[in-house]
Amino acid sequence: MFCEKLAKLPYGFFLILYFLIVSIFSLSTGFAQYEAYTQFSLPEGAKVRFGKGLMGDLKYSPDGTVLTVAGPIGIWLYDATNGEELALLTDHTNGVDTLVFRHDGLTLTSASYDGDVHLWDPTTGAVHQIRMERTDGVSGVSFAPDGSILAGIIRERKESSRQTTYLTIRLWDVMTGKYRTTLIGHTDDVREVVFSPDGTILASGGKDRTIRLWNVVTGALRQILIGHTDRVTHLAFSPDSSILASSSSDGTLRLWDVATETHLQTLTGHTDTITEIAFSPNGTILAGGVKDGTICLWDAATGKHQGTIAGHTESVTRLVFRSDGKVLVSGGNEGTIRLWDTDTNDSRRVITGHTGGIESLLFRPDGNILTSNDGYDVLKIRQWNANTGAYHQTLINHTHYITRLAFSPDGSILASGGWDDNIIRLWDVVAGKHRRALKGHTDGVEGLIFSPDGNTLASGSDDNTIRLWDVPTGTLRQTLTGYEYSPSNLVFGPDSRTLAGGSDIDETLFLWDVATGKRLRTFIDHQAITYSVNGLAFSSDGRTLASGGGREIRLWNVATGSLNRILKTREFGVNYKLAFSPDGKILASSSLTETLLWDITTSKPLKIVTGHIYGVTGLAFSQDGATFISTGRDGTVILWDIAKIERNAYE
Repeated sequence: MFCEKLAKLPYGFFLILYFLIVSIFSLSTGFAQYEAYTQFSLPEGAKVRFGKGLMGDLKYSPDGTVLTVAGPIGIWLYDATNGEELALLTDHTNGVDTLVFRHDGLTLTSASYDGDVHLWDPTTGAVHQIRMERTDGVSGVSFAPDGSILAGIIRERKESSRQTTYLTIRLWDVMTGKYRTTLIGHTDDVREVVFSPDGTILASGGKDRTIRLWNVVTGALRQILIGHTDRVTHLAFSPDSSILASSSSDGTLRLWDVATETHLQTLTGHTDTITEIAFSPNGTILAGGVKDGTICLWDAATGKHQGTIAGHTESVTRLVFRSDGKVLVSGGNEGTIRLWDTDTNDSRRVITGHTGGIESLLFRPDGNILTSNDGYDVLKIRQWNANTGAYHQTLINHTHYITRLAFSPDGSILASGGWDDNIIRLWDVVAGKHRRALKGHTDGVEGLIFSPDGNTLASGSDDNTIRLWDVPTGTLRQTLTGYEYSPSNLVFGPDSRTLAGGSDIDETLFLWDVATGKRLRTFIDHQAITYSVNGLAFSSDGRTLASGGGREIRLWNVATGSLNRILKTREFGVNYKLAFSPDGKILASSSLTETLLWDITTSKPLKIVTGHIYGVTGLAFSQDGATFISTGRDGTVILWDIAKIERNAYE
């Protein structure tokens, strides 16, 4: 499920909710022609979007000419022959989870976490919106084969325990948006729902280790299939609805006879957990995506392992066959979509550009954008050419869990920190090789930032210290103390001589002399009861320090430590990211749903910028101040033309 993939990102594990390092060197002002897809469906004021977002559901059009990909920013349409981007359909207000084509291909139906179903004309992009009867929230969703019924796993919150559960399945009539029936029976969270191709059965599986078969018309429970020893993760029916395949966290892939509701066999041949399953259109082949990046093929009748396809570098999370069965399409966590010839198992084409959440952003002197997305043991460094949108990805294999990242100002060095070994590692970005390990912290690393001159790396830790490292030699220069909680938010002054460090747990905010390690200033708002420090930014002249917390942004006089003014916001969480324009006249602040551009002179918001789904994680200005850059958890980077962003009301 799309939401399951999203939960695997650092945001889902609450590992790096508040930290992103954004550094800018220069931005080419003479942009050449961008790749066409970077211009699709841009929000008002944007001039280019890099990245296609996280990859969701994959579906072929009935005639096999168009491949559709659901995601957080909309629905991508590709020419299935050459992989060319045809269109981006954007009308949902949240990520798109599932897709289904009408049998004649004239209508594409999509369902989103915004609770709406959209009916699209895939040729013109015209859309008709149907709003489903509301509920607390929907997790995984699935369409009946003809698109007439939508099934969704309902998110419910127990007030007594404040726990969120996913025990209930609800069916809606797509054309009216009305409830049809509610399916209740699972004793633990439901993870997957899927309709049989004949539309008569809904299968569901989840953490209670059972598979339940429901009568779609009556809502009655037909049978409970028992056999897995861990949660059921994926389900797929054969085209004739006679066989159900199920995968589980227990590592097994099982086949069930739907008519007799009995277990047929357990398939072998895979070397890791099954992450996706799909039958070929004629029902003879069962394909299984594997966590190790391979695809296993089995004879669906005999269960015999027939071969393994290799090509992805991370988990295979999406599988779909073309209607004639001659092409198998797979999607991997590394962001590629691969088209395979089923006769030879050879790769026909690779589609790139789909990404996870963006965690760092840098404009390099050569005009390239350098971005990164961290994970458990593999760091992806994604690079786009700012002039053309051309995309390149580098992988760095880690041996530890990553929690923090920072680029050197020139983009040549990447620093990474973790929780499990408390070590900071420096990497050569071009070569993708490890350069040096910095040891000294006694608890997990929570903050990392390079000084503007690139000579110093500052790190904040759960050991409640900030350490200053000499980048060329890797030696420890200073250890800064005095914090009661982890100083996870750090920012250097523009001259690299001072460092501000604050905690996102309390209101502690200190200014330090980098050379001596002496505390220069303590910033205190005596009128505030308490506020956290979750975003920090210096003005370009170093005279003003902005700190974000709660629904307020505080502007401090660096020379005196006094509070100049407070900017009030309407949404909690404005504290995530802050950035000053080069001339210091504009301050950008981000929250979960929007970015504000503030007039520093009047303390009033100038503009509201929206364009990302799931929250803005990074903000930056070009050196000439004409371009504003934002990154998001939706896996995209957007460049905005400040002059073309319309002034809008803010109350």
